[in-house]
Amino acid sequence: MTGFRGFACCLLSLPFVLTLPLACHAQSKAPLMARCSNGSAALTSVHDLRIPEKALAACRKGTQLFTAKDSAGSIAEFQKAIKIFPDYYEAYSKLGAAELDLDHWEHAESDFRKSLELSQERYAPADFGLGLILATVEKRFAAAESVVQDGLALDPNDVTGRFVLAWVFYCTSRLREAEQNALQALQFAPKFAGAQLLLAQIHLGEHNLPAAIDDMNTYLSFGAGSPLYAKVQEVRTQALRELSLQREATAVSQTADSGKHSDSN
Repeated sequence: MTGFRGFACCLLSLPFVLTLPLACHAQSKAPLMARCSNGSAALTSVHDLRIPEKALAACRKGTQLFTAKDSAGSIAEFQKAIKIFPDYYEAYSKLGAAELDLDHWEHAESDFRKSLELSQERYAPADFGLGLILATVEKRFAAAESVVQDGLALDPNDVTGRFVLAWVFYCTSRLREAEQNALQALQFAPKFAGAQLLLAQIHLGEHNLPAAIDDMNTYLSFGAGSPLYAKVQEVRTQALRELSLQREATAVSQTADSGKHSDSN
């Protein structure tokens, strides 16, 4: 099964992982593309009242452009919002998400850190964006885990946060913890394709082929328009073949053992 597992481990490639939390913004309570203002705490409420309408409008337009997959166009709008209101930490986080989507990792990291600075480290989407960069690009897994945990302390049920933490644990071979967080992400967003694929990779790492096949079946049920659909089909076919071979080998071994037991009697 070595060759099969080597192919399957690439189900979630670097660019795909970087894009996943950005793409699931409609499913998460506080994703990287969260609202232009939050209003969830006294600090935020005062902050919200200070944001000029022109800055809010630019931020909303930037979000619309990003959602329409025009990350380059969204950057200009987020920058406009920040120019109007320099303390606009939500816009900085959104700017980081757009830069991340274009593989501008250094700019994205700077934007996320600025968002955290301005929000007094109380804006979870910036924690998750920064954690994703630290883990996936810089391979600084301990720092990534710490940052993501800070965000989850603000919002324990955040889908993006749970996914990124699961990814950090997976990358550091902490498969049980990775599985727990991936399952939590799916609990809050059952059609989160990226979390479903990550769960499949975790189960492959645990040599749990039946569970991995179930995970891939669920992913494929989302439809042919899902990312990596054809690749997952191929991996699933290989997994089914490998599972069949394992079961045949087990059956042969049990038959042989039964024969030896009969002969000894």
